[in-house]
Amino acid sequence: MTSSDTVRKLGVADIISKSIRNFPAVFREAWPPIILFTIPLCIGQQYFMRAASDANLAENTRIYNTLGALSFNLTETLILFLVLPNIAYGLIKNFKTTGVITHFKKNFKHMIIEVLRGMGSIALGLLLIFPGLRRLFEYIFIPYIVQFDTLYQQGKVDALVRSKQMVSGYLWPVSGVYLITGALNLLASTYLMGMNVFVSLWGWLIALLVYIGVEILTGYMICLTFVRLQGIKGE
Repeated sequence: MTSSDTVRKLGVADIISKSIRNFPAVFREAWPPIILFTIPLCIGQQYFMRAASDANLAENTRIYNTLGALSFNLTETLILFLVLPNIAYGLIKNFKTTGVITHFKKNFKHMIIEVLRGMGSIALGLLLIFPGLRRLFEYIFIPYIVQFDTLYQQGKVDALVRSKQMVSGYLWPVSGVYLITGALNLLASTYLMGMNVFVSLWGWLIALLVYIGVEILTGYMICLTFVRLQGIKGE
């Protein structure tokens, strides 16, 4: 199949339109647990970023604060990888998923391991640029494999290999969805980071609401892409 054929078969345009149509329902389900985790983690990240940019502090202190901000950002990403897919997958498949705490206990350890493995592989690939970019798209479904793939949970498949198999033959449409969601997330994140909670609380709260809304929309879009590929490949 040509790239245009795979785009049509996956239904990229329908994925985007359906994600927009279903956004209100997904937002109602997702915002309470997400905002519960996001507020303290974003405030912590901004606190460390503010300290890291303070020219009056020693250089090593600013480095430690930069690492602190990165750790808060990574923690938030891992939590979003667990909370959003669990809610979105249940809504798409029309069944009730496990609660947040139960889901965390079951998947958090494996999520950390597999995401770090994927990041390491991508980093090595980026030494040659194009292999790294390809891996970035091929490993997009690692969080979904960890949480929803029966064979992975039975220990029969590797999460990185499984995600690569899912993307195989559909690299162009999947990378297109990834680039759209990534661009939206980058814009929302930049907007949020530009509004300092310690300077303008109301401005920061508005930016936070926009950021959470975009995260929910794009998270649902990626999850819907994953479910579509499951159907196409009979998995």
